Amino acid sequence: MMKKIHVLLLCAVVLVAQACKKKSDDTTTTTTTTTYLLSATFNSTAWDPVDTLSANVTYTAATKTKVLNITGTNGKRQLTFAITVNNATSTGDFPLGTYNVDANGNPSMVYSAAQTDANGKVTFVPVVAATQGNGTITISKVDATAKTITGTFSMNALQTNYDGNGNIVSITNTSVTGGAINAMPYTVINK
Repeated sequence: MMKKIHVLLLCAVVLVAQACKKKSDDTTTTTTTTTYLLSATFNSTAWDPVDTLSANVTYTAATKTKVLNITGTNGKRQLTFAITVNNATSTGDFPLGTYNVDANGNPSMVYSAAQTDANGKVTFVPVVAATQGNGTITISKVDATAKTITGTFSMNALQTNYDGNGNIVSITNTSVTGGAINAMPYTVINK
């Protein structure tokens, strides 16, 4: 009799243990990551232009130059690039390569901030521009059929801040790192 009680008690413990066992969850959790057409990190803060974004490749036949212009704006920050290629052809693409800011400021890389004038009009005023050796844009892929461009960019620039008497009060380093251009659509302009 005692043996039957032990067997029944053991069966009850097994059933209770099975009932308390955590059920496997068959649902799958997915994480969505947004890939922006243009993104970067400004002084350790993520920046993704959601207000305005544009890109174009402009070919000027008279000078045989091709310029890639990219502008992105988010809130009070705007970043613009312009890469000029001389002796270019009128094809609707842009040459792959790494473009380092040279002594002539090519490519041009400018960080601007929004300012409101006395009439309430908001304009973007350049804060800093990359100087020779302090900015790089790499164009790694161009799809001339789909009219998309892909690459990376970075820049460092110093901003000198003055008081009302023209004395230097501080110097601010603006760092733009981890810049990415992700299959960004562009238009072609022939002049």
